[in-house]
Amino acid sequence: MRKHSDWKLEVNGYADSAEDNPMFLSQKRAETVKRYLMDHYGVDDALIKVIAKGNSEQLGTDEENKTGLIHVDRRVDIVLIKPKLDLNK
Repeated sequence: MRKHSDWKLEVNGYADSAEDNPMFLSQKRAETVKRYLMDHYGVDDALIKVIAKGNSEQLGTDEENKTGLIHVDRRVDIVLIKPKLDLNK
């Protein structure tokens, strides 16, 4: 991010279907990661977009959640957004 100030980050928070209030939890997860990136790596607040996805886009299955296996859907994905190239230059 220091070398490419025109790049941005999208921080997507998720929750699993067994959690109460998945939208709230996914928002908090994403905001926590954003704060970490700002505090520890100096990433500018304006370069980070936080998106709460709740319990959409599940990776695990309901059966895994019932048996107490690791909750793979309690996660945050960080997506690097590069600017589009202008091929007309």
